[in-house]
Amino acid sequence: VHKTMGEKTFYIGDKVMQIVNNYDLEWEKNGIGGVGVFNGDIGRITEINTYTETIEVQIKYLRLHMLFY
Repeated sequence: VHKTMGEKTFYIGDKVMQIVNNYDLEWEKNGIGGVGVFNGDIGRITEINTYTETIEVQIKYLRLHMLFY
C-alpha cells in the first residue's frame, strides 16, 4: 500500500518528520490520548488507509492519525 502526494510517494515504514508545530493533532500512548506534535518530531508510517485518506505515524511511543493533504 502506498500514497502519492505531488511528486512524493509514501510507503509503510517510511521515516517522516513533523516540520511545523501542530498543537491540535491528537495522539495516543498506551490507550491514553493527548494533543500536540512538534517541529522536529521523527517517526515512521505504520498504516496507510486510502479509503479514509489517513496515515498512522508512530513517533517515539505516540501513535498519530493524520489526514492526507
